[in-house]
Amino acid sequence: MRNTNTAVTAVQKNVEGINTDMERIHKRLDAMNLDREQVEMEVRKINLVVAGIVDEEKETDTLLRSKVQNLLNSIVTTENVNIDTVTRLGKFRPHHTRFILVRFASMRERNLVWDANIKKKTTPPAYINEDLPYSLRRTLNE
Repeated sequence: MRNTNTAVTAVQKNVEGINTDMERIHKRLDAMNLDREQVEMEVRKINLVVAGIVDEEKETDTLLRSKVQNLLNSIVTTENVNIDTVTRLGKFRPHHTRFILVRFASMRERNLVWDANIKKKTTPPAYINEDLPYSLRRTLNE
């Protein structure tokens, strides 16, 4: 009986040690996720996401860039906006419009568009959002 009690006590101490280790691991994972999210936000801050531009099955990169450039120039009327890249997100589906990820040549260009967008110069169905990490978008939509 004494050996059994000793064994049970030893197992309980091991379990407590494992629980303590797990708590430390969870805290470290939370910190790492926060760090990852901050890095992701830093990388994405030069981007904006455009929605509502008609999607075509055989759309070329040149045509997409032209569509986006026309929208941005209609919003920012004071000067031309320089964009680096434009990319449709997701797969083409008939009768749906995919989001467009727009990476700007500089933060200045991005901020010109974002500031004009805040003044509600986009006309529906087109609209512009910041490129936020999924976890932050989920939090904001709750």
